[in-house]
Amino acid sequence: MERNYPGEIWKKLQIADLHPSERYEISNYGRIKSFKTYPQGKIIKIPKIRGYRAIVLKMKNNKPVTKYIHKLVAEHFLPKESELQQYVIHIDFDKENNHVSNLRWVTRLTMYAHQKINPNYKRGKRYNAKLTEEQVLDIKRKLQDKSVKLSVIAREFGITHTQLNRIRQGRNWAHVKVS
Repeated sequence: MERNYPGEIWKKLQIADLHPSERYEISNYGRIKSFKTYPQGKIIKIPKIRGYRAIVLKMKNNKPVTKYIHKLVAEHFLPKESELQQYVIHIDFDKENNHVSNLRWVTRLTMYAHQKINPNYKRGKRYNAKLTEEQVLDIKRKLQDKSVKLSVIAREFGITHTQLNRIRQGRNWAHVKVS
């Protein structure tokens, strides 16, 4: 017999147009219990899709639909404060932690802002760029020194005067900050 975690609450999985044979419960810890072949219920292992735990459910039209566990937990245990809140984030950035206390409904803009500060997020590397981020950081430091001519900096890094002005004005490489 499987044990509940302390304070674990189970609710029947409520999804519109779910096939009658699909009988599940979801807990506030993000665990799923299946009643399809186990009358007393059995906690099932949930696979990952793009790093998130997800379950494939059969709908009334016999077509499969994939649902993310963190979103199901939020739908069953967290009330939305606004209709604009369509996204669910993991507060601690851990995709494995689907406990209700780690989830929050947010708007799209809030989700993007949250993702920007995510320490686990791998930012895309610029493969076709002429400069590296380290070189741009050096350029920005040299731009702060007013005694160094712009043409000297441009020649040193093999870039045009126009490109140097774009870096200086923040139109290019704006995400690289000098501390």
